[in-house]
Amino acid sequence: MQVHHTGQILLEEIGELEQDKVRQYFKVIDDHLYMPLPRAYQAAATYNYNSPILGVVQKLLPSITEIATKICNRVIRLYPTYFSYSGYLSEPGVKVASIRDVEMFQVYLWVCVLEQSIAAIQQELFPLTVMLYPTLKVRWELVRQMIHLLTQEISNRLDKSELSLFQPYLQVLWEMFSPEIFPDSLDISLKLDIDCAIVYPRWNGNYS
Repeated sequence: MQVHHTGQILLEEIGELEQDKVRQYFKVIDDHLYMPLPRAYQAAATYNYNSPILGVVQKLLPSITEIATKICNRVIRLYPTYFSYSGYLSEPGVKVASIRDVEMFQVYLWVCVLEQSIAAIQQELFPLTVMLYPTLKVRWELVRQMIHLLTQEISNRLDKSELSLFQPYLQVLWEMFSPEIFPDSLDISLKLDIDCAIVYPRWNGNYS
């Protein structure tokens, strides 16, 4: 987290032309530090090239930033006055960090699918968010909104058989951050699109 914020400060000290070039290097460093990419690569290496599980991750991989950006833009429109520790959601630095977080959630989902286990989100992602988000004034309702929108985006990009590979882990992710676990709410109610709302039974811990 400190590396990310240091990078943002350094970017402010250089010209706009140089920013685009340097930002790409900072993103590589961010990805290396915050994304479980080595774990994903290691799990992917255990599959044959024609594996459906490997194929579904390969299908989503090129869209990771597009999906994250779309979700963040949607959340900004839904919560235009929300103010986190670093500022409004629409502020450039906050938006960059938000996009990175949504990308991180996606990579953790890929790891779960590749490992066929919830261990990655249960042992790494969940404790990390519980440690950091309250300090950064990220309310759990925003996390639930992000998970809801992420489920929509994944559902729109996969067919039924492909989506079935993700559903157990999307379900667990939703339940981990459910109102029953984190009952906080904002002054405005959770703005889920009713027609697309994800309704999952309560997670009983059986996925492993």
